[in-house]
Amino acid sequence: PRVGAQPPAPAPRRLAGPGQPGEPLEGLGLRPRIAWDAGLADAWRPGERGALTALDDFCESALSAYPAGRDQPGARGTSRLSPHLHFGEIGPRQVAARILGLQAAGRGAGTETFLKELGWREFAHHLLVHFPRTPAEPMDARFRRLPWRRDYAQDLRRWQRGATGFPIVDAGMRELWATGWMHNRVRMIAASLLTKNLLIPWQEGARWFWDTLVDADLANNTLGWQWTAGCGADAAPFFRIFNPVLQSRKFDPLGRYLRRWLPELRDVPDADLHEPRPQAIVDLAATRVRALEAFSKIKD
Repeated sequence: PRVGAQPPAPAPRRLAGPGQPGEPLEGLGLRPRIAWDAGLADAWRPGERGALTALDDFCESALSAYPAGRDQPGARGTSRLSPHLHFGEIGPRQVAARILGLQAAGRGAGTETFLKELGWREFAHHLLVHFPRTPAEPMDARFRRLPWRRDYAQDLRRWQRGATGFPIVDAGMRELWATGWMHNRVRMIAASLLTKNLLIPWQEGARWFWDTLVDADLANNTLGWQWTAGCGADAAPFFRIFNPVLQSRKFDPLGRYLRRWLPELRDVPDADLHEPRPQAIVDLAATRVRALEAFSKIKD
């Protein structure tokens, strides 16, 4: 049956609590002494009510333009439901039922594309069940022989800090650090730069995302990184190497996303905004050739 064909069960009227009351949350000492998490608190409203509000907002303001809007990091074109789905504050069947209801009411714009993305999320969980080693090992066994770099600690650190010199990547990494989330299009661009231009193992990127994302879901994180690296199920071919400059110009042409997360570029003219900064971490053309040469050693 089609996803969401069966309606979700109604919410229980009450939930049984623990037998003995636990220690109050504030007494557990879990809050950081330095409020480094202020950006996360500003960006998210945890809990079931926050999840339902996010779904309402998405359906009202972004769903109809979702097929194109989901690729524009400078606009609020995605659902931002991933943290709520990960923590069980809303279920995929609830989301699917809402979307299918809008279809039935004649408001079908964007619904098919969004349902496919919801299905992709569920596919990731099926893969993890049937291939439990994939968080650490490539599904395509050939990639165990790929000659990844070993002397990459300094470059990995620059990537993590948003200091690669490629504006779209650096903006994404800074958004991630500030809010615990990164736009999906930018995730792919940042992952491509790490795995292909920098030739750093995809597991390093997956670990960093696992540590920093509020929607750090093992199944989806694994699927995403293996997809970009070219070694997962139905993955992008290894020779598909995202050019961060062209991607930035195409999906953030006015520089709204770049200027938000890279205030040092606020006064840079539009024509120069997307170009690599001085002392960029790599030469894109040369490292593309290197990546293709590395893949040629394992593709047979």
